[in-house]
Amino acid sequence: MKLLAEYLEHARQFELLAGETKDDPRVKRMMLRQVVAYRMLAVKRAYKLHLPIPPLAALRAVRRKNRIEPSHHL
Repeated sequence: MKLLAEYLEHARQFELLAGETKDDPRVKRMMLRQVVAYRMLAVKRAYKLHLPIPPLAALRAVRRKNRIEPSHHL
């Protein structure tokens, strides 16, 4: 359960950093990819522990807004 909370916290931190990044769009995309990765880890962990799945609306918004392709290795 602790790991799930940590994944969501890391996603939040990367999302905040991406919001502060104005100069380099590549850096912002890299940060947002980290958001997606951590949220997907949280979803997998919640599923494994039979817990409610974290909301995916934010994840979809990040992907749509920044055209991030899903990783095939997740």
